[in-house]
Amino acid sequence: MRIVTLTLLLLISSNHLNGQSIMKGLDSLDNGAIVQITRDSHDSWVDWANDDKSIFFISPKSGNNNLYQIQLDEIELTELRPDIFAASYLIDSLSNSSITQLTFEDEIIVESPLSIPKTNSVAFITYRCEPYPCEGFNIKILDLTSNEVETVMEESSSIFFYDFIGDEKLIYVTEKSDSTIMELDLSTGMKTSFASVGNSISGMNVVDDTIIIGSENGVYSVNIESKESEIIYSDQLFGSKITKVANYLIGILPGPASGMVNLETNQTTKFIDSYDYQPSVSNNNQFVAVISEGAMGILIKKLEL
Repeated sequence: MRIVTLTLLLLISSNHLNGQSIMKGLDSLDNGAIVQITRDSHDSWVDWANDDKSIFFISPKSGNNNLYQIQLDEIELTELRPDIFAASYLIDSLSNSSITQLTFEDEIIVESPLSIPKTNSVAFITYRCEPYPCEGFNIKILDLTSNEVETVMEESSSIFFYDFIGDEKLIYVTEKSDSTIMELDLSTGMKTSFASVGNSISGMNVVDDTIIIGSENGVYSVNIESKESEIIYSDQLFGSKITKVANYLIGILPGPASGMVNLETNQTTKFIDSYDYQPSVSNNNQFVAVISEGAMGILIKKLEL
């Protein structure tokens, strides 16, 4: 019900919102507070910048899927209900949206943005689907300082998931190697097999010194140095980027709805009582961004752990 209420309130004219509390940025939010920052049912693929001051996402607002960035430390938030906020530009069209378009493709599809550790760069996947079947799968890196784009990997089959180990190694899973993680040395261009879990991989995320892997058998943890793996959760949890924070796993619960699992008790908690997915946790583990069908856009929730 919270999301339905939030969506309806965003349709109200700003004339009816005079006197509402306004704050700037996310830092002053209470635990559990929810903020809507976009309102487009086709927005997708969220990832946080390394400094957590902005997020990257994919939107078709230009007529084709392209990469965008929102500066979170600059946005003004209008309080609609206790602990429910919306970026003021969603209510007042005169407000500064702090949204910047980063790619300008007309035919090539852009998806899966991913910040590269210790750099001011963001990676993303591109491919072409006209004519069908899709082809030309690439991973590209955009240097946000110079605005230069570099293609670092080309594949003949779909790239399902990828992440970085530091700023020198890229790990990835393709349609051809759906149970094996491959590794690309960015300095030499050499591709090798990194690790396998023996069944299809449904998500992958580098967290500190481990790789969290979602699969049909459960969630695995793979030590980056030893490459030894263990199942840390044997029930259903989905998502392209499952995250481990303290004793919690954050991903997509059956339903689907984004949420978290307490690994000590196996208790699950939904973030929002709505269809929402693709959760992406901030680097400081304080916030989670989700794509919500109920709110028709991107929501940010301050975590309660």
